[in-house]
Amino acid sequence: MDNRFMIPANTKKGQLILSIFRPVDLGIAITGASITFILLIVFSNMDLPNWVNLLAVVPGLLCFALVYPVPNYHNVLVAIQEMIHFYSNNKNYRWRGWCAVYESTREQ
Repeated sequence: MDNRFMIPANTKKGQLILSIFRPVDLGIAITGASITFILLIVFSNMDLPNWVNLLAVVPGLLCFALVYPVPNYHNVLVAIQEMIHFYSNNKNYRWRGWCAVYESTREQ
């Protein structure tokens, strides 16, 4: 009998909180929900127009939009970080011709 084990495709999900959140993501979501909750309580005691209550919901919506899962990335925050990393780093592409094997690495 061969002692080979197959690793399931979802092993990384076991390292996440509730199989969805990294600790940073959970912190962002809780902070946004807390700020929205506090703003709604404060604004409900004041005599303000209804559009101000809608502005109080914006921090929560923004934070939950950042931790929303998207395909091919963990969530929107990770996708934005990858885009920033791609466009902000210097890329040095060296043209080496159309050869599949380089002269210096060929065995003689």
